[in-house]
Amino acid sequence: MIHLKFDQYYAIENEVILLRPITQEDFDNLLYFAIQEPEIWQHSLFPPNSK
Repeated sequence: MIHLKFDQYYAIENEVILLRPITQEDFDNLLYFAIQEPEIWQHSLFPPNSK
């Protein structure tokens, strides 16, 4: 079994995909989907208009 330390940064990457935690730099790329596909917010713990 693999024991992960969640206070460390992990990334999984190969020639097709990069899986990593979301960062502030991702905001512009995700903004389109946040606006154009409001149904994704139905599964969010915080609505897009929360602070």
